[in-house]
Amino acid sequence: MATKKEAWRPREIYYIKSENSPYRGHSLSKLIFEDYNYINDLLNLIVKKYSGQQGTNELQKNLEYLKKFGEDLGRKKQGVLCPHCGKKSVTHFSFINRGVYGFEFDERHVYCQDCQQEARRQGLKLRRLSLSIFKTIENSKKLSQLGRQKNKDEFKKFLFKIFNLPPDPDDQYLFNFIKS
Repeated sequence: MATKKEAWRPREIYYIKSENSPYRGHSLSKLIFEDYNYINDLLNLIVKKYSGQQGTNELQKNLEYLKKFGEDLGRKKQGVLCPHCGKKSVTHFSFINRGVYGFEFDERHVYCQDCQQEARRQGLKLRRLSLSIFKTIENSKKLSQLGRQKNKDEFKKFLFKIFNLPPDPDDQYLFNFIKS
């Protein structure tokens, strides 16, 4: 009888080592919250460049793990309870476009699966609570301003608040959060 192979999990914090990277010395654990696109783009570059070669290196394994974490964040991690019903965890959010001032993320505009349906009926445009939101928004002309650093910083603070993380967690804290 075959046993189920256990999924790979990181054993320690991975720091960017490349001298060509603007994030040299940064941990991937923190970078996923600061610039999810960088994680995604770097993984795509590695896969494309080394396609067909055997095996994966530690960087690729870490990037694949983090991408999956980012895609599953809203489903797997329990955050705050929905402020509208107080029963279920938040899974969706909305934001306000303030034009030249960027986007405003507000924990009052978060919803559980049930309450988001009512919010949609009221005309709110909601996004799934996931770090992949950066890729979704970067590809949309209407919302392209989210790529600005100020908005990324605001979104990071918003995510930390939603998932009950401290305002400025260190690398080890975030690594433990991602790994759990």
